[in-house]
Amino acid sequence: MQSERGFSIVIKKYGNCELDKIAKMTLEGNEIQLWLLHWEDLLSWITYYRKIMSSQEQEYVNRFVNYDDRMRSATGKILTRKLLAHYMNISQEKVEISKSKYGKPILENNHEFLLSFNVSHSGKIVLVAMARGRIVGIDVERQHSMPDYLSLAKNFFTDKEFEIISNANNEELFFDYWTAKEAYVKAIGTGLNKELNSFEIRGNKIIDSAEQSSKWIRRKVYMQEGYIANIVYQLTGGT
Repeated sequence: MQSERGFSIVIKKYGNCELDKIAKMTLEGNEIQLWLLHWEDLLSWITYYRKIMSSQEQEYVNRFVNYDDRMRSATGKILTRKLLAHYMNISQEKVEISKSKYGKPILENNHEFLLSFNVSHSGKIVLVAMARGRIVGIDVERQHSMPDYLSLAKNFFTDKEFEIISNANNEELFFDYWTAKEAYVKAIGTGLNKELNSFEIRGNKIIDSAEQSSKWIRRKVYMQEGYIANIVYQLTGGT
């Protein structure tokens, strides 16, 4: 387990080797749990625990034609359900997750627990973020060659963001901004129904005139080579 502190919020990082310690964990209001799992090393774990997924979740996972996609999806859903059950002190099968208007997974009967979660996966990595009393969003991308990244930045980012990326001539910086923006629209629940140029990444802050009542922070997640990820969280409380 690793910890880092930013803006009074502690981000605690966990991995495969901590999966058997969930029953002893706590989740305080000033911390975010960030799980980074390598799903290829968890095939037996996935096979054993996939039974705890709801019938709807299993149906969703099975729709994926690609084996890797099924395993990534199952890993995120299983871990999310195990964590929520632990922090709600109920059985894993009794965790009820619905979806919002734009498809964001939402925990039912959450008024007492104020839990927020988000999942992202790419390549060999599955990320799960869990918080109490504040909304979180997470996004990870396996970095790959993208010759048209400047055109994408010009079309989808703000003028200032495009200028920064263009001047840096840095493809990795493009992925940094992209994952930060994806994490934000996942956190607020709109997904890509919200234009990515309708808000701006300024350092660690997210400036969005439509969300003036909340302060949003983004933190780059330091990953193994070839992957870029960002986590976004609400500085002021809320779920």
